[in-house]
Amino acid sequence: MYIITLGTLRRLGNNGGATVRLYDGSVYRLTPDCALSETKEKAIIRGEYCWVTIEKDFKELYPHIRTIQLQGQVIARRNKSGQLESLDRSYGKKVEEKQK
Repeated sequence: MYIITLGTLRRLGNNGGATVRLYDGSVYRLTPDCALSETKEKAIIRGEYCWVTIEKDFKELYPHIRTIQLQGQVIARRNKSGQLESLDRSYGKKVEEKQK
């Protein structure tokens, strides 16, 4: 089993084309140092309304990630135990499964 780590998210951001979908349905695009919201939200800056892109740190975003897509294909998904498991062996850190 391969688990997605914060380092894996940074590497996907460096390569480009990766997005994450959160439990609340919002989508973020991964960049080398943070995640940027795909949808713009209204905010008040210096007393004026404007549209802004939300920026979140990987550490803040990680517990809320449901799936990760790269170039339109799902490469990772949360499993029933709550770990972010890679569906592709090229991504993530190898973890030994416990014997039952």
